[in-house]
Amino acid sequence: MNLPHNVLMTILSEEGIVGLLFYVLAQVFFVRAIWRIRKNYPAGWLAFLYCLLVYVVIGLDDAIVYFSDINLFYIFVLGTLYQLQTRIVREQDFAVLTSQNPSLQVYSNA
Repeated sequence: MNLPHNVLMTILSEEGIVGLLFYVLAQVFFVRAIWRIRKNYPAGWLAFLYCLLVYVVIGLDDAIVYFSDINLFYIFVLGTLYQLQTRIVREQDFAVLTSQNPSLQVYSNA
């Protein structure tokens, strides 16, 4: 029994209720942020959802996701997905703004 079998129980046993609360809240807030911008780029939402499900399913079955290197890679991949989605949202908002006001297109070419 040297290897824990559930990441949530591992965090609960090592960090306590506060650590588990922060871990779960971090996951919830990240999903919530991606959920808010999913309409603008559905493929990004699906990529995020697949990464999250792989992470959660493996993490709940075998606590290998508790190690820091895997968590850093997970956060890097999901952060990159989030950044790409926010960039797409910004570009779509700017395209809508410039289509409504043609005088702004001069600034977009500079």
